[in-house]
Amino acid sequence: MSFLGKMFGTGKKGEKAPTTGEAIQKLRETEEMLIKKQEFLEKKIEQVNFLSISGFSLIIYNNELKIKKNIFAVKTILFKE
Repeated sequence: MSFLGKMFGTGKKGEKAPTTGEAIQKLRETEEMLIKKQEFLEKKIEQVNFLSISGFSLIIYNNELKIKKNIFAVKTILFKE
């Protein structure tokens, strides 16, 4: 057997080529699997986008809270007298 024959698996004995019906059925199964995988990945992307937006909002909220605490601390120090 030539190198290319070994590489691409041609010339194997005992294997029959699938019928057109079997090939179509296998393609349908592959298509269904790919559709499910695409839906899963789209949901993951939506979750990541939501979490990044939520995380960004949370960071802003925490920064605002720190600023308010600092302002309150400064006011208490200034008006302590």
